[in-house]
Amino acid sequence: MSVRGAMTATCSLALRHLRTDALRSGYLVGALIVAFISYTLLAALASPFIAPKSNGGGNIAIKAAYGDLPARYAGLVMQVRGVQSVSYGAVLSVTCRAGVTAFLQGISARGVSVGRQLQFDIGPSAQLSDNSVSSTDPALQRWLQDRRGLLVGHSLARRCGWQAGDVLQLHTSRGQAFLVRIVALYNSSRIPMFNQVAWAHYRYLDRLQQDPGAVLWMQAKAADPRVAARLAVSIETRFARASPPIETSTNTAVGGALARFGNVRKVVEFVLVAVFCCVLLLFVNTAAHMAAERRKQLAVLHILGFSRGALVGIFLVEFMLVAGVGCGAGISLGLLAVRDMIPMLAPIFAGVFVPPLSALVLAPVLAAGIVLVSLAMPVWEVLRLRTVRTAAP
Repeated sequence: MSVRGAMTATCSLALRHLRTDALRSGYLVGALIVAFISYTLLAALASPFIAPKSNGGGNIAIKAAYGDLPARYAGLVMQVRGVQSVSYGAVLSVTCRAGVTAFLQGISARGVSVGRQLQFDIGPSAQLSDNSVSSTDPALQRWLQDRRGLLVGHSLARRCGWQAGDVLQLHTSRGQAFLVRIVALYNSSRIPMFNQVAWAHYRYLDRLQQDPGAVLWMQAKAADPRVAARLAVSIETRFARASPPIETSTNTAVGGALARFGNVRKVVEFVLVAVFCCVLLLFVNTAAHMAAERRKQLAVLHILGFSRGALVGIFLVEFMLVAGVGCGAGISLGLLAVRDMIPMLAPIFAGVFVPPLSALVLAPVLAAGIVLVSLAMPVWEVLRLRTVRTAAP
């Protein structure tokens, strides 16, 4: 039998087996779809918690080892040699309309103007009043001069029905009323999550907090980014006996705030390993049953001229087709779920929980790995074929 003929016959037999065992094939495809939907969702969930390997341009995220982080720590951090500036802020949630929650982010800074820090946070390429954000932008200047002023991300404005120039009376979760004025809307391409928040002055929001004087996040900037890691250790040492002590990381403020949720990445990785171990066991068990059921058929095919490699190829083609359909459908449905479910359930995280490209590239590799491991039993059955004995009635 020619090579081309053997390949054609192998593929033909594999497709025939898939049609004959449609229920079992569908079961395997379904298991893979569920596994890769879970894989995509969990990869998206873990993506914000993967700390960058760079020093973030000299940024040092600061958080309390326990409890709330006091705002007064900002002045003490500024006293540490090598610190250029410190920014910090708090978040206040309000209901802008029925069923829609808005997050107001109060910001303040030391060693740098609040306007310049805000420009850095939302990104210099952000659109504010139809112009790129700059320290001389008229809208930004109006916001700096208005203690009740808000700069609102365009996504939040759309959800709440807010427009520039609106004067609103909002209420805290405890029912305390306060006034705000929307100075301008902006569109940030740097951090999509920031399009879901409104920026306010920390001093104005602080009096509305349940625990005045506390901040959700704090970030120091090293004068020399090359020594950011050493400076982070120095800051921790400075507060070693404080109450509460602090923890630092050479990450962004967003990364530092997300770190408050714990080591989510490790938990997600553990769940992913458990899911794929279950799928792998399912495939190995199914492959073993298939090889045992087809022992006589394999012997007959061997007598008819099929090499042992061609016999293994039948299983390989079957499993690769199942894995390709299951992986492709699972990743596609997972991406749809990430795109549609996260903005619906938690709008502020829209654009934040996105599966990294490396995870999507790894998906077909995982599927191929499952196939190759599952082939162990069919290969064993083919290698131990004794043609005459096995094919005998």
